[in-house]
Amino acid sequence: MNRRERLLVIIIAALALLFVVDQFVVSPYLTAYESRSDEAANVEQKLQAARVLVNNQTLIEHQWSQLRNTGLHLNESALRLKTQRGLIEWSAAAGVNITTLVSGRTVEEPPFKQLQFVVTGDGSLPAVVALLESIYASPFPLTVHHMDLTSRDDAGQRVNVRLTVSTLCLTSPQDEPAANELSAPAVTGELL
Repeated sequence: MNRRERLLVIIIAALALLFVVDQFVVSPYLTAYESRSDEAANVEQKLQAARVLVNNQTLIEHQWSQLRNTGLHLNESALRLKTQRGLIEWSAAAGVNITTLVSGRTVEEPPFKQLQFVVTGDGSLPAVVALLESIYASPFPLTVHHMDLTSRDDAGQRVNVRLTVSTLCLTSPQDEPAANELSAPAVTGELL
């Protein structure tokens, strides 16, 4: 073999060795490094989320306690009365004439019971809007699940309204609010 052929064999052998080193040493190392970098970033995100929860724990506990004390009750009949009183007061303040207010079905999904009410009445469209604002501004949890509006006149200024409203009641024993907190809430007029 002449010098040129030996040089080509050495170069080919060096390239083959580099290829083997790349395939079995460098590439697996880089893949593992990228995998660990992605895993470290994921762990860092989870750590940040955990820190936020820990930092907000007292705030969340305070908000839950406040919600439980003002809106989530064990006494189903007292909550029904409170909700009915609130709906009557808010309707009168808004200018909606209630024709029927019926306690609907109760859906139990521990630790809660969902108490439903069906309200029918009539009034002007702005009065119905004011009633809805009062319901959503309630200090205890109320939700309007369904609403039907039908016009009573050609101009659409007077409407019949039918609302399906629900609230939540606790099913498991916890501290109940004091009896003086069971009175109907004041109308705030703010939309939450």
